[in-house]
Parts: sequence; C-alpha cells; structure tokens
Amino acid sequence: MLSQPEFIPALARDDVERAVERMRRALEILKSGRGLGPLIPQALASQGVQVIIGGENSADEMREYSVVLARYGVDGAAAGVLGIIGPTRMAYPRSISTVRYISSLMSGLLSELYNSETRLPEGVDPAAD
Repeated sequence: MLSQPEFIPALARDDVERAVERMRRALEILKSGRGLGPLIPQALASQGVQVIIGGENSADEMREYSVVLARYGVDGAAAGVLGIIGPTRMAYPRSISTVRYISSLMSGLLSELYNSETRLPEGVDPAAD
C-alpha cells in the first residue's frame, strides 16, 4: 500500500508532510482497529468476498481507503477474516482474486486440520473403552 502514489512523498515540503500524515493515519487505523472492527462481523456472517469502497464505509477514517475481505474457516470449529486495505483506486480484480484464493486455501487447511483431529488413528476401536 505504501508504494502507491498517494503515499510516495514528492519533493515539495507540503507534499512530504501530507504523505507522512497519510501513512500515520493508515497505520493508526490498522493499529486501533477502529475502521476495520465493524467490518469483521459483517464479513464473518457472509460468504464470498466483500468489497467496501471509500465512502461506502461507515467509519469516517476509512473514507480514503477500500477494503476487500473474505471469511475463511470451518463451520462450528474455527473461522477468521482476511483482507486487503488500500487506496480507493486499487487493482480490484487482482485484490479480489487474491483474497478469494487465500481464504479458500486457509479454509482447506483448517478443514484438513479439524477433520484429521476427529478421525481416530488406525487400529483404534471407539467401542473398546
């Protein structure tokens, strides 16, 4: 995100100060969770990829950013949300496909983990206690 033109300081002092301030705000949003916190339950409750572009976000501090989120996990066992935060002019097709792929991969890994935990080792009889 910080390599995007909105975050690269130009030579003028005012531009450098604005760029530094934008970076500080972005990092503070990530650190505090204020802007992303309300989006997590929404993403956990839905299937597929969620895209929130700038002004669509209810949090004022997130109006300059877009967020691409997806739920991953195994129902009834473990779930989480992963995503990308970036400028409103981000490459949406690439971001959406990346988030979709990684969430699918994470769900598959968790599925393997939780299914293997419920399987009994070979030769173990559950009735023989």
